[in-house]
Amino acid sequence: MLTKKIFFSVLLVFVWLGFGMLQDALKIDVNYLLDKSSVISGYSNLDVKERQLQIESLSGKNDYNYYKSHRNFDFFFFLSQRELNVLKWIATPFYMLIHFLFGILLFRINGVKLGRVLVLIYVSGFSASLLTYAFGVGVGIDMYALSRRVVGFLQSILPTLFVVLYYLIEKKNGHIKE
Repeated sequence: MLTKKIFFSVLLVFVWLGFGMLQDALKIDVNYLLDKSSVISGYSNLDVKERQLQIESLSGKNDYNYYKSHRNFDFFFFLSQRELNVLKWIATPFYMLIHFLFGILLFRINGVKLGRVLVLIYVSGFSASLLTYAFGVGVGIDMYALSRRVVGFLQSILPTLFVVLYYLIEKKNGHIKE
């Protein structure tokens, strides 16, 4: 028989994965528009319809284009390049916060008191990402890709899965009593 804890945990994970898929589609679309709009002279001064036409004309007719295999979110055409950049930078900590809160909620549903471990992962991961990027800027090395990968990890279900794995191992070894 399915307990309420298991039911709500599974439901939460499915909602969480759905959010991750939506997040990924939004990030792909913003990055695609930033990439393509950078070669369009006066993109920010164009009206929405003209922006859409210009972007579509640059898409090309490749056999497979990862960006174009997904549907664009039309509301992004209302944003200028500057606004898309701001959105991208605001979305980064927002996505991390949402994934962190999903993890905390999963722990609460199951009565697991490992929220501090998750906080440690997020704070240390984000700090490492910022320090890596700042170090790269300071010494003139492009460290954005590495920094971005760390942040990408934090914008996923993976940190929580590692804590769950840690919990299960420690419980099996008798270090955690219920």
